[in-house]
Amino acid sequence: MGLIYVNPEGVDGKPDPLKTAQAMRVTFRRMAMNDEETVALTAGGHTVGKTHGNGDASILGPNPEGAPIEEQGFGWKNPNGKGNAEHTVSSGLEGAWTTHPNKWNNTYFYLLFTYEWEIRKSPAGAQQWEPINIKEEDKPFDAHVPEVRRNPIMTDADMALKIDPEYRKIAERFYKDPKYFADVFARAWFKLTHRDLGPKSRYIGADVPKEDLIWQDPIPSVDYTLSESEIEDLKSKLLNCGLTQTELINTAWDSARTFRCSDYRGGANGARIRLAPQKDWEGNEPQRLEKVLNKLTGIQTGLKKSKHCRFDSFRR
Repeated sequence: MGLIYVNPEGVDGKPDPLKTAQAMRVTFRRMAMNDEETVALTAGGHTVGKTHGNGDASILGPNPEGAPIEEQGFGWKNPNGKGNAEHTVSSGLEGAWTTHPNKWNNTYFYLLFTYEWEIRKSPAGAQQWEPINIKEEDKPFDAHVPEVRRNPIMTDADMALKIDPEYRKIAERFYKDPKYFADVFARAWFKLTHRDLGPKSRYIGADVPKEDLIWQDPIPSVDYTLSESEIEDLKSKLLNCGLTQTELINTAWDSARTFRCSDYRGGANGARIRLAPQKDWEGNEPQRLEKVLNKLTGIQTGLKKSKHCRFDSFRR
């Protein structure tokens, strides 16, 4: 199974919601998500749709990248029944999370907190949580077989939202305030799907948010131009501020090399190297960096036009 975030069966495939909660924190923090955003993305993402594991996973064909050329592009070769629809096997877990998995609603939290859950095996042999003594009307209908209801399921990550104390506080607030949950999810989902697009200036279309979001690394725009004489005066100030050329060049280079073509972040404007964590990275020589930044800030405050310290203004 290709894991998206954490193993849905538990850390190392062993159900333990508290351990899974810690794995979730590590994973989502790497994506700059806090606990509230993590709970929102987990619950919101599982409010719709289902998992697929209705068959014997051991008889599936090889992983798609290792399959014969005639099977490329079709996923796993699945000899179970139809090979798709109600016989689909992908993650190995089988079932929907909510009573109405084709609608956005709050039944995810209703089911999570209303019922006690226990570990059971899916038809594919995956470990999943299912409710004890659930009411028939709370069961979702089968996605493919008319008029047949099935148990909802939860992954170990879902159970972490109920068992982990901090996650539970957030989940309970979402349960009590669906509008707040919807807003947090919308913002977290937008962040998840847009962080790698770079700064807001790269967005196009009518749906670009007017609000500047901190994770977009908003950088103040330059609202002035410098004449040639002002540029020469600035050069003179820099070269005679008491810093060596090596200190200036190293700092400019350290700032420029923060640029990442993967998400268009960083670069020569100096915005990221001035802030944690980059200002404390050993490779950026924190003591030298602090010395240079203090000098640059002093020069900046004495300028009539520039309100923002931008290294790209100094490169000329």
